[in-house]
Amino acid sequence: MIRTSMLLLTGVVALALVGCGGSLGDPSGLLSATVTSTINWLPDQSLQSAKLILVDKNGTAYSIIVHPSDPQPYKIADAVPVGQANFTANFFTSTDGSGTPVSTVNVPVNVQAPTTNVPVSVKPPAKIQLVSPQTVTVGQQTALVAIVTDADGNFAAVNVNSIVLTSSSPTVLQTASQGLLVTGQKSGGVTVQANLGALVSNTATVNVVTGIAVSITPASDKLLTLNVGQAHTFHAIVSPATASQAVVWSVAEGPAGGTIDQSGNYIAPGSPGTYRVVATSSADSSATDVAIVTVQSGNANVNVH
Repeated sequence: MIRTSMLLLTGVVALALVGCGGSLGDPSGLLSATVTSTINWLPDQSLQSAKLILVDKNGTAYSIIVHPSDPQPYKIADAVPVGQANFTANFFTSTDGSGTPVSTVNVPVNVQAPTTNVPVSVKPPAKIQLVSPQTVTVGQQTALVAIVTDADGNFAAVNVNSIVLTSSSPTVLQTASQGLLVTGQKSGGVTVQANLGALVSNTATVNVVTGIAVSITPASDKLLTLNVGQAHTFHAIVSPATASQAVVWSVAEGPAGGTIDQSGNYIAPGSPGTYRVVATSSADSSATDVAIVTVQSGNANVNVH
């Protein structure tokens, strides 16, 4: 059963980044570090284990399960590259890290030598802040990043199901009934607030994108030279392949820049100059690609690919 009440954790999680000695590829010891964690457990021993997870700047994940009786500090990994990482500590009443976490800390960490600390407090949370801006892809379920702190600015471990999100436009970004999960419905920008009991977060901007990209192909067509009145057929592909391949063709300069139909058949204008042929995704008007066409004096020829 998921415990819906908020549970705070007594403790301090310290990430010690030890650069001494480095590695064969890092003799200075400044580009990588050993990451450890130190936890002060609750005296009543209601929490029996914790799963500590670190995801480094390259996306490599390191994880260990630790217990109150294990020697500290807990070593998570050696030779972790310095830079932006994400640290998660999930706490369980089971001894093997199974079941539903009763409290969680999930925060970004700037891994740098010699030491980085991620303090977790027993005190009640005093502030909840959503990272802003954040980006969500249409059709994907994503957890927004929220930072909960106590009155001293230390990170507070909470049950994430105690957090309730509100979206300014549910038709663009849909929020779950509890927790930090959201789903992009269509492209656009929204504002989101988080409530944790009586605490209200800042207003965060969330941009919902389709992930669609348009490319005029072949690449040589993106810089093209034609004679006045010359014809040319443009082609475009849309990625990902699962997206609609339909595009809308246009000339940015209007009729003065030539004409193009919706099959990509372009006819250069009668006046020399530089013009832009634009391919726009039918599914996402923000996804475009542009071909630069230089029109020069000369005899009109047909050039169809």
